[in-house]
Amino acid sequence: EPVRIAILNASSSDELEPLLAAILSKTEGIALVERTEVERVLREHALSKAGDLKEQLSIASLLHADGLLILSKETVNQSEVLAARLTAAGPGVVIGSGLFAMRKEEPDSLARDMVSRFTPLLRKLNVKREEAIPISLLRLRCPVKSAETETLENQLAFLFTNRLIAQPEFFVLERWRLGDAAFEKALAQSGEGGFWTGAYLVDGEIEISGSFPCKVNVKAFARSPEDKEVKKIEMQGESDKLPELA
Repeated sequence: EPVRIAILNASSSDELEPLLAAILSKTEGIALVERTEVERVLREHALSKAGDLKEQLSIASLLHADGLLILSKETVNQSEVLAARLTAAGPGVVIGSGLFAMRKEEPDSLARDMVSRFTPLLRKLNVKREEAIPISLLRLRCPVKSAETETLENQLAFLFTNRLIAQPEFFVLERWRLGDAAFEKALAQSGEGGFWTGAYLVDGEIEISGSFPCKVNVKAFARSPEDKEVKKIEMQGESDKLPELA
């Protein structure tokens, strides 16, 4: 069954939205909500495209949408960029986001890049909240510190995260990218705290032996949100074959 997606354009970039709509409407597995329908619901219910998560979920409900693609403008390092977020209405969380350089001379290329970023996540939009499994992912750490081991940590974290995200029912919070204070602040501001409170907490240790390329042993720990039971998974691989290990 196609996922039903609506675009909320709060970016004031009028030329990008029709390009996105044209690509999404031709993408298999997507049923795009018409712009006129979005505008009618916003007008009749006095709702804002730039509202908070609660308001966005209200819009999704009124539109019978499985997901919202929300566009806005942000300033990063004194430069204006386009921010895009894909929100899953079922679990009520943002499942994908990205910052894109404003390429006024290439809006069609920007639209294609944006759709490519979010297409792998579309299967999650069919997942109901009670079926979703939230995972709060901490760092996979190597006790030996060097430029090589830091690269190894980052590569394995990236590959492991993307492997988890590929499972439709897994919703991954990349907590390893945030400090504890930033994590708590981000959840408070997003309104998603209730969903992530019940998350499995996953972290791990990386052990290496020999010189690079080397043998890699990973011990991953998953803590259940209900009973705090710790499940351990141990895997071995090689540093030059990390995708297989992930």
